[in-house]
Amino acid sequence: ASVLALPIGVGGFAIWQQSTGGGEPLLAEINVQAEDDSSSLGAPAIDSTAVGGLDAQRDDTGGERLSPGSQQEGTAPAPAEPDGRPDELAGERAVAEQAGSEARQARDAARLAGADTIFPVLFAEVDRLFAATQSDLEGGRIGIAAAAVAFFTAKNDFEDLESQAVRRLEQLATAAATQGTEGDEDQGEPPEEVPEEGGGEAAAPVPPREAIATLIETYRQALETHDTTRLGQEVYQAAIPSADAEFYEIWFERTEDLSVSIEVEEMEIRVDDAEVRIMQTMQFRLARTGEQRDSDLRLSMLFARTEVGWRLERIER
Repeated sequence: ASVLALPIGVGGFAIWQQSTGGGEPLLAEINVQAEDDSSSLGAPAIDSTAVGGLDAQRDDTGGERLSPGSQQEGTAPAPAEPDGRPDELAGERAVAEQAGSEARQARDAARLAGADTIFPVLFAEVDRLFAATQSDLEGGRIGIAAAAVAFFTAKNDFEDLESQAVRRLEQLATAAATQGTEGDEDQGEPPEEVPEEGGGEAAAPVPPREAIATLIETYRQALETHDTTRLGQEVYQAAIPSADAEFYEIWFERTEDLSVSIEVEEMEIRVDDAEVRIMQTMQFRLARTGEQRDSDLRLSMLFARTEVGWRLERIER
């Protein structure tokens, strides 16, 4: 039996070996398959082309595991705005627009203070740069940050011109008031009222509003015609105070086609004097640049009664 079993066993082993392709190739194939299986189970391959990659985390055993919803769900985080540019530009644009609005307000205040007439050259230069910045920004020819800086600069320049104009007019008003006080001291006390014959005290004379209104109209016409002589002879009826004369000189030398309208806001009439507060609106062209402008001035006109009527003493701002 042993002798017969040996050939049979050898023949069976040969047939099995032949059917499987040999022992060594089969073992090699089994080993390679085992390594592939263990690799796929223990450390899954990472697809480096996936958007955002995969978030690998360590488990309690020291290995790595994928975070939920990464590769299994096949989704990636939503992309953010590139470099945050839309939000950043929106913020810079808002700053530039605010700076432009503040510059326009400063420009209006400077014109209301008379800076465009008292300092026409400086005002025109700042105004030109401000207008150019607005045009460039609207046409996309200047950066938003550069526009904001230009608007801030224009705002500061307009505010400086406004303060200088106010200070200059205050100096003129002070000089006029001082000269008016000195003139009053030279004239002395007004004469006392003499009772009329027939008994009883004479009623205090009431200055006619018509006479003062006529003087204001003459003043308006003289301004439009740049007629200093008429101002002196018919309105002031004396030498024009130096502060007022300097004020008129600025207007007459630097403006053309001057149109003046006057609105009486309040009129306070006393026995020997009167104060009339007016809004003086002027439209004109700058003699140097030809630009059309307009200006509003709130003034106080101080009148005095004389033996023959009324006259303008001075103007206060």
